[in-house]
Amino acid sequence: MTSGRMTEEKLSEYEEKACPTCGSCSGMYTANSMNCLTEAIGMGLRGNGTIPAVYSSRIRLAKHAGNQIMELVEKNIRPRDIMTKDAFMNAMTVDMALGCSTNTMLHLPAIAHEAGVEINMETANEVSDRTPNLCHLAPAGFRPIWKIWRKQAACMR
Repeated sequence: MTSGRMTEEKLSEYEEKACPTCGSCSGMYTANSMNCLTEAIGMGLRGNGTIPAVYSSRIRLAKHAGNQIMELVEKNIRPRDIMTKDAFMNAMTVDMALGCSTNTMLHLPAIAHEAGVEINMETANEVSDRTPNLCHLAPAGFRPIWKIWRKQAACMR
């Protein structure tokens, strides 16, 4: 602004939209990326990755998730039954399509390892070669993460 290339109004707009509420920032950084991938792996319900922290939908989702956990326990379905090689391939595809944080390539292989699934950078490169970046979210683009939630597009199963 001091250089004269931005108005005070534009600066205020950026300040208000960068971190508009409680919760994680509105870009596709590590927290939002991993939240979306948790959904893509099958360990989070639809909308888990993108519902803003202050929306009542987040509270309803938390209650629904608790009910879902009880149902899974009753059916003896365990995390390793859900987190399969296919689930991780889905997550990596979503990662590339959303343009997630590069930190996902630290976290996703670590989670996969704990689930007994092997994924690595070579696998990620193969997925990346065939998966277009569809969303162009901040910081790579201009769209904030919550716009995906509005479009109901985060879960690509």
